[in-house]
Amino acid sequence: MSTNIPGFTGVQRGIPGATEFFASPATNYSGHPPAMTEHFEQPGAVASFGRYQCTVNAAGESIDTPLAHFFGFRDGRVCRYVNILNSAAILEAADA
Repeated sequence: MSTNIPGFTGVQRGIPGATEFFASPATNYSGHPPAMTEHFEQPGAVASFGRYQCTVNAAGESIDTPLAHFFGFRDGRVCRYVNILNSAAILEAADA
């Protein structure tokens, strides 16, 4: 079983890490962009929930997973981002 999900594993930091994270789906996955359906905000934070349906390019297998994004802000800049999805579904598709 694969232990690396391109773009969805590990901790990325700073502008280079953010660039790598957000560029990876365009390279490693094809299909629809995330469909975010619910959004919540409070001072200093935004959370969005939806689904991500795509194909893992390396394996040609499709996935459909719930998706959550959390953005924390400080001084008008993103200081924290958390991406939550069904990584087991992506691993399974990548190993197919």
